[in-house]
Amino acid sequence: MKLIFILQLVLLFFLVSCTKEKAAPKQVFVPSECDSIPKSFSVDVFPIIQNNCTGCHSGSSPSGGIKLADHNDISSNLILTLETVNHEVGLTPMPYLQPKLSDSLIQVLECWASSGAPNN
Repeated sequence: MKLIFILQLVLLFFLVSCTKEKAAPKQVFVPSECDSIPKSFSVDVFPIIQNNCTGCHSGSSPSGGIKLADHNDISSNLILTLETVNHEVGLTPMPYLQPKLSDSLIQVLECWASSGAPNN
């Protein structure tokens, strides 16, 4: 009797775990105004990162192990960067111990990301 009960519990566990839907991956916010927002990495995006991020996220021992020194670093950490500058719940808000970036600066980053994060 105990064995049947245990088998039923195990079966129930597998059925529940197999049918549970996984959360969809977070999508980058795409503002409708992106058509009028500049999307140049070197002219628009990199200066934002340099002025607000590379003080801690560069060098041989970047904070949190996240280096944001060039296009490759920035584009490979893009989702996390956008989430932290948007002060998503559960993440350390960036820039650390500084005011949140202005909506216009965040929009430049988001528009650049939505255009495929080109190295231009």
